[in-house]
Amino acid sequence: CLRGLFNTQKSDEKDLVLSIFNASIYFGTSYSLLIDKYEPFLGFFFALGALIYLICAYAISASNKEDRFGVYALGGIGLVLITLAIPIQLSSNWITIAWAVESLLLAWIGFQLKSYYIRVFSSLVLIVTAIRLIFYDIKIFDSLTNYQIIFNERFITYLIAIIAMFSIAYLYNKHRDELKEEEKQVPVAIGIAANLF
Repeated sequence: CLRGLFNTQKSDEKDLVLSIFNASIYFGTSYSLLIDKYEPFLGFFFALGALIYLICAYAISASNKEDRFGVYALGGIGLVLITLAIPIQLSSNWITIAWAVESLLLAWIGFQLKSYYIRVFSSLVLIVTAIRLIFYDIKIFDSLTNYQIIFNERFITYLIAIIAMFSIAYLYNKHRDELKEEEKQVPVAIGIAANLF
């Protein structure tokens, strides 16, 4: 981060790989060392790390606009860490809900900053959310004993995910003039998925 702030040189692919490797080793080791005694706080630890990386990415983008690899490396690591913090800190259907909301926020930020890569990451998080809806959240109930038709965990989880999907599709349609060619079908795909869910 400091190198990107005070050095006018641009980062290259080697710096990108080194940044990812460094973050992977640090947070992987930290997780294995802290899991036994500090499990309730690990999600916050990862979220704090994500915040630091995102602040560094923003600072570099403001001071050294040419250093795109530095911004993408630090920003990408920050987004991955916040995505990992969710299942580490939360449990059950709250993971799906948090990922759905994160995907919507990233899509909105992606359009506000006109960042194709943030929108791509938003789509990846949404895909993971959909996979979780299909393979995990559909099985929240083991039996129909005392089953509530509405206002149960699965209903609320699906409702929030569906609202997030329709909202993302709306954002893509609203900003259709800014989309790259490969993004043109994204709102259609998300709309179909939302209707299926």
